[in-house]
Amino acid sequence: MSTMDSQRLTPINAQRSLTKDRVVYVLGHRNPDTDSVVSAHAYAALKREMGMKNIRPARAGKTTLQTDYIFNRFNTPIPEFLPDLIPRVDYYDNHGAQTIHSGVSLWEAMSVIRKHDMQALAVVDADGCYHSLLHYGFIAERLLQINNPNRKTAIQTSVDLVASVLNAQKLVVCNPVEVRKSPIAAAAAELETFKEILATHVPANAIVITGNRLDVQRHAIEAGVRMVIVTNGNIVDKELRELALERGGIRPVESL
Repeated sequence: MSTMDSQRLTPINAQRSLTKDRVVYVLGHRNPDTDSVVSAHAYAALKREMGMKNIRPARAGKTTLQTDYIFNRFNTPIPEFLPDLIPRVDYYDNHGAQTIHSGVSLWEAMSVIRKHDMQALAVVDADGCYHSLLHYGFIAERLLQINNPNRKTAIQTSVDLVASVLNAQKLVVCNPVEVRKSPIAAAAAELETFKEILATHVPANAIVITGNRLDVQRHAIEAGVRMVIVTNGNIVDKELRELALERGGIRPVESL
């Protein structure tokens, strides 16, 4: 006697199965004789009496004339025929699948994965069609790469994504949705040291993070960096905003 359920059919597992609302089939060997079909029917009936309402008898082949006679004689339905036990997609299809749009930030995707306790998240395009699969392991690997002290940090991002993740205010905006790889330069050192650091990058691709350092903000804008992130809610001077606009739309961003 075998079942489609991998667990042994005890009353406890029967209750779990009932809770999960899954169907358990009881069936005998292939090309079944009368004993096999009748035993499957009897065992399923026993389990239903024990409280397992979602268990059904089945058979793995055609019935014989003798088997048909016995079930007809007692006015009992013949167990349904299962041609195989190969899992199919529709067994596991979840019409309420959690998805995320391809344009959101990795941070937001990670928040969704954590919230729903998932290992992977389907990414869809603007039409809601499948685009790719984002796995939790990829996010962990990516974060390790970003936090590696032995390599320069660079991320694929846009102005809109940065503003969304930081809950920041965009001041001077140009191409806010453009996504490209940008190195990050943190202005924690003196101005001259920062200039040397910035000189190792292509300024037009660089993202500069600074506080209320007007000299750093000015130099970054004059150098033509891609984005300036001003932290701790510090206000960007009006003159610097106008300078950014004159320089072709350098994007100062205020972190709230």
